Amino acid sequence: MGNEIKEVKKTSQNGFFKFSAIGFQMIATICVFGGIGWWLDSYFEVKGKYNTIFFMLFGVIGSIVKFIMDVLNEQKRGE
Repeated sequence: MGNEIKEVKKTSQNGFFKFSAIGFQMIATICVFGGIGWWLDSYFEVKGKYNTIFFMLFGVIGSIVKFIMDVLNEQKRGE
């Protein structure tokens, strides 16, 4: 009985750490893509910051898709 409680606690902690790490990964992805867009804007001397906006949105969409795929994969493993 004591082993079952330890396994449940360990599993819930692993899930917590995994999904908290995804938040940091999302922030890093958005910042990297925003930095690429900012660099392209400054390199090509674009006045409207269009590349920064486009690449940040691309990073947001990519991060959300990755998060959804991770959640679905986690659910499949739990079944």
